Amino acid sequence: MSHDDFEEVPGLPGPLPTGERLLWQGTPRWQSLARGAFRMPWVAGYLAGMVALRAVWLASEGAPLADVVSATASSGTLSLIAIGVLAALAWLSAGATIYTVTNRRVAIRHGISVGLTLNLPFSAVEGAAFKEFADGTGQISLRLQKGTRIGYLLNWPHVRPGRYTMPEPTLRAVPGVAAVAKILGEALAESSSPANEAASTARFATKTVRLPNTVAA
Repeated sequence: MSHDDFEEVPGLPGPLPTGERLLWQGTPRWQSLARGAFRMPWVAGYLAGMVALRAVWLASEGAPLADVVSATASSGTLSLIAIGVLAALAWLSAGATIYTVTNRRVAIRHGISVGLTLNLPFSAVEGAAFKEFADGTGQISLRLQKGTRIGYLLNWPHVRPGRYTMPEPTLRAVPGVAAVAKILGEALAESSSPANEAASTARFATKTVRLPNTVAA
C-alpha cells in the first residue's frame, strides 16, 4: 500500500479544480538525492578516514598485524552498513516524493511513513532559481512572499540548503531540470496579472555547478 492508493491524483491531496491543468510531474533521482541531501560522499570519506586512522593508531601502538586487520575489517563493515542505511533512506525518500507543477501552483508530496503535501500557489511565490549538476539533475528553489513561511525540518530534504530563517521550498535531484524550470517559468509568466505583481516579476537565476560522480547515476 502506498500514498497513491489514497490520492485521486497521485501527488495531490485532491482532484484538480476546474481550470487547473497538470503541466509536469516527476520524482527525484535517488542517487543525486543521496549525494546532495544525504551527503553520502562526505560521510563515506569521513568514515574511510576514521577507519584508516584507527588502523594507523593500532599499528603505531605495536598491535599484531592480525589485530589491526581484524579491527579494520570490523570498522569497515560498520561503515558500509551506515552508508547502506543512508542509501536506503535516499531511495525511500525519492520513492515517496512527487513534484507537481500546474498552471496555478507547485506541490511537493513527500514523507516516507506519513505523507505530507506542500501546496504553493503562484501568488505565494516571489521568485525562483535553479541549479544544474553534472549528471543532468538539478534543483529548483522557490523564494516565497513575505509572510509565507514553511517549516525547514518538516519539509527536509525538499528545502534549499542553508536557508533556515526563510526556508525556500526546493525540488531536488530533478532529472532534466532545465526543461522543468522552463515549464515552471512559463507557467509563472502566464499566471501574471496586475493583481499579482510577484508572479509577473518572477525570474529564474541560473547557475551550473558540478558534483563529483562518486555515486553511479
